[in-house]
Amino acid sequence: MTNELESGPRNLAGSGGSALARKLGGIWAQLKQQEFTAACEAANALRAQHPENRDVLYVLAVALRFLKRIPEALEVLEALQRHHPAYGRLFEERGLCCTALQLTEPAISAFSQAVALNPFLPVSCKALASLYRGIGRANAAAEAERLSASLEKLPDEIRAAHSMFADGEVRAAEHLVSHY
Repeated sequence: MTNELESGPRNLAGSGGSALARKLGGIWAQLKQQEFTAACEAANALRAQHPENRDVLYVLAVALRFLKRIPEALEVLEALQRHHPAYGRLFEERGLCCTALQLTEPAISAFSQAVALNPFLPVSCKALASLYRGIGRANAAAEAERLSASLEKLPDEIRAAHSMFADGEVRAAEHLVSHY
């Protein structure tokens, strides 16, 4: 869990010090501190003000999953997909929800979609390798493990910048790389 939250988004609600970005950063900090109920309440409050915001919906889904409220998390992810269908992390989160429900094939499908949209999601790569191994698909597991190993060789900043770029956050990615 900690690794998953450590590799989470680095640019919630855009870069800079907007009020929304600060609030989302606070919610992410609550998630890291395992304050899932507080994070969920705060994310729900933000959703009332920003019902279509990608990052608000994402952190709400994460909080709901950690509270084991998987059906609600999946509903939030459906809303996220309606507004931001090319966001790789939404499919990663769906894969984590499906894994929690022990739905192997839907989890594989979701993680595969996540990696197709954003190949710089180490949680998705590792999950795919594990799921493929579990169903006896050794070649697919080995391919996911190779991608995961390649990602681990990259500096955190470069991996994060590539992920931001894949998510359409070009300025934030450029900013991060320029300081590297």
